This record gives sequence, structure tokens and C-alpha cells, in this order.
Amino acid sequence: MEKKYWSEYSKYLVLADNSRVLAFLSRIATTTGDTFLHEGTIYKKKIKSSEARIILDKLYKNKFDKRMRLVANQLGIKI
Repeated sequence: MEKKYWSEYSKYLVLADNSRVLAFLSRIATTTGDTFLHEGTIYKKKIKSSEARIILDKLYKNKFDKRMRLVANQLGIKI
């Protein structure tokens, strides 16, 4: 089924499934500098804060950004 036909609940399920990545992206987007703390671990940013904000905007519109794979891989999640 095409995304344009998804119900609000279906969109929610997809978004909830990626909640770890969303939290990680949010932390990147709101932190200045090259490193940040997420769930007790210090990470080096692989993308800029501005890029993280763009990715988040696209995700909330149910669009995929290829840079999301880079972020997910940093967390050990396969997309």
C-alpha cells in the first residue's frame, strides 16, 4: 500500500518503531559541538545539527532521508 493511503494509526506505528532513532536525531539536532551524550554514552556526530533537523522534518512528513541510515548504523540499528 502506498504511504499516501496509510491511516494515521499506521503512520504512528511506523514512527513508533523508529523511536530510538528519532530520540537520537533529536539529541543531535539540539546539541552544539561535535559530541553529545545519549542514554549515558558519548557519541561523535556523524551529521550536523542542521542535517538532523532536516531529517526529522522529513520523517514527520513520512519521507525517508538516506542520511537516516548513517544515524541508525551509529546506534546499531539496520534500516
